[in-house]
Amino acid sequence: MTDTFIELTEEAFDAQYSLRTNHINPHPGWAYGENGGCLFETYGEELAFVRSQDPRTVWTLTDGDDGDQYLLSGFHLVNRIAYLISTSPVPEGTTIQVHIPMQPEQAAEATAHTPEPWKHYPSRLVDSSLWKAQVQPPESEPCSPCAGYGITKEESEANARRICAAVNACKGISTEALERGMIAKLRHLLGELVSAAGDLDAAIDGATDKFDAERGKLTPVLRAGQAVLDGAELDLHELLAARGQIALGWSIEDVQEVRPDLTGDQAWEVLQEAERKHDAMMGISWDTLEILADELFGPAPETATEEE
Repeated sequence: MTDTFIELTEEAFDAQYSLRTNHINPHPGWAYGENGGCLFETYGEELAFVRSQDPRTVWTLTDGDDGDQYLLSGFHLVNRIAYLISTSPVPEGTTIQVHIPMQPEQAAEATAHTPEPWKHYPSRLVDSSLWKAQVQPPESEPCSPCAGYGITKEESEANARRICAAVNACKGISTEALERGMIAKLRHLLGELVSAAGDLDAAIDGATDKFDAERGKLTPVLRAGQAVLDGAELDLHELLAARGQIALGWSIEDVQEVRPDLTGDQAWEVLQEAERKHDAMMGISWDTLEILADELFGPAPETATEEE
């Protein structure tokens, strides 16, 4: 049990604890003197090496909720970025924290991009010669898939759609974390968890029926995790069924069925309003969607015409 909590400055930490260099990765971060970098990754051979060390020599570099970073003594999983290993152990029963403030320019960089959600508006150009003239740069300019130079209209549209989807999916994750490969690490970790849970489920199968209820809930979760890894759609109903729950869904297309004049973004606002104002006694119906659409955006054009 931890009895003592100590907070050190970066300077005090550097003075008290020498670090082991990473002998596995030729290009690790956290340079230490002239001996190279000291950061160890959170997966693979480097993670296995970290786990093999004395826990009191292991340090976890984490992302803080305040935008700063923190170095914590011991092996931790939550918000971890990487690990360090010191040559001397932390005293028994002691937890040490090192606050690493982000530089102003680093903090600004993390939120400097246009706020989410980003929207993709497909090009309305129909004149192929106009499109070609618009996207083809002078020969001296480099090609850039992001800018749409030197590629077809279809490729540029696909790039724009993918960029918007990626940015929106990564809301709340700093650009630095993305550059460190956070998404790939999360996918790797999810794969490891799905595999380990599947192995455990198989080991229990036939050995005992004591955990049948828990295994019944685990099976759809394993399938859902694998679906995420494979890029397939989740079976929400199967997940809920394992918990004895149901869900009745309404979509943007449903809203546009009763209000075809609304855009996708407007229809989504109607759905969000329906969720906020949901009454368990009344539920949500076609009439509900139409009423809420009228409240938010006024009557449909044809309705307005009839009233005149």
